[in-house]
Amino acid sequence: METSVATTTLTTSSNASINEMSSEATHSRKSRLTVPSGADALISPSASSSVPPPRSSNAAAFNNGGSSGGGATTNPAQYLSRLTDVQQMDIQSALDQMKSLLSTRPQLVYKTAYYRKQTKNHWARDDPAFVALQAVFLLIACIAYAVSFRISVTDTISFLLYNVLWNWLGMGFILASLCREIANRHLTLHQSNSHVRQQVEWLYAFDIHCNAFFPVFVVLCK
Repeated sequence: METSVATTTLTTSSNASINEMSSEATHSRKSRLTVPSGADALISPSASSSVPPPRSSNAAAFNNGGSSGGGATTNPAQYLSRLTDVQQMDIQSALDQMKSLLSTRPQLVYKTAYYRKQTKNHWARDDPAFVALQAVFLLIACIAYAVSFRISVTDTISFLLYNVLWNWLGMGFILASLCREIANRHLTLHQSNSHVRQQVEWLYAFDIHCNAFFPVFVVLCK
């Protein structure tokens, strides 16, 4: 009799423990189903710290700009190739700049270069129309001088070569190269290591030579 009572008690206790385990399992399963998405990151901060934060678009753009160095610049080969395409030249803009150089507000030409730096990240002119017009005006002045003084054909050719190749182009190349080297070595200001190193472009130095040459040309050859 005592054996049967003990057996019944053990069976009852085992059934109770099984029921408790099943209820705990059901409760844990329901709790996992009701956990909202993203709660794991709140529960386990170590898992969220292992995932690197996404990079912003501004930071990526800054890194891309910094790796590029200083932006796209027009090299002399591209500049010379554009001299052969007359239809792509902005003649009116070049004439307006020549008028500004002869007026009381020549600083407008510098403002144009400043706006070009802000939009295209380079100072030099993309359009060689200014240089082409200046060469044409110089040729016309030399031919008019030769006709008015009735010099020979040989002297006319030598006079053209001297004024165009040496007096304008040759001296312009020498002065642009020399002044660019001096400006890059001694006249550039470096604020901090985070700023991009600025350098004077050779084409911009040659543009300054052309800007300074045009008023002198008009005064001497008018």
